[in-house]
Amino acid sequence: MPVVSGTLKVGEAQGAVRAIGRRQMGSQNVYIFLLIGLMAAGAVLGETIAPRLGTANGGIGVWIGLFVAALIYTLFGRKFVVWRFRKRLADRAIPMDMPLVMEITPDALSYKVGDVEQKAKWRVVTEIFRSYGYWIFMVQASAWFAPERFFANSDEEKLFLKAALDHMPEDARRRSPDATAFVKA
Repeated sequence: MPVVSGTLKVGEAQGAVRAIGRRQMGSQNVYIFLLIGLMAAGAVLGETIAPRLGTANGGIGVWIGLFVAALIYTLFGRKFVVWRFRKRLADRAIPMDMPLVMEITPDALSYKVGDVEQKAKWRVVTEIFRSYGYWIFMVQASAWFAPERFFANSDEEKLFLKAALDHMPEDARRRSPDATAFVKA
């Protein structure tokens, strides 16, 4: 039976991550050109409109246009990225909704997304923190997500996090002040 093995250093796969990102979302150049194009159009439009509004023509229109274009990109750029990402996945017949199950067992943390299942021994769960409506479990160099909306109420959420913290090494609990404080509240 063929076998491949070796040692992987944390961060050495960064190039692969970029390649995965390009495959999933397309070339980063699209986003760069979108930003530059919006800013150039905003600068031209701002410089054209500013004199008509009675603003002194000293380049202020360019700056206003650049600011407005950057604001538009900030407000709508992420939505465009998400839309494009989902479209690229749908083009490959990848489902957009996948069931997620995270289970705490005495030996390991289990994480199932769709048809993919992963298990992590507690010694490699390095911290838990809250971010944007999710509890993030850092498992070696990977982030596993537990959406807060999955919990029926705060008590259920606290019990789940307490069970996880009870299994984690002491140094990992110290790196998890968000989860520790939430459980104690």
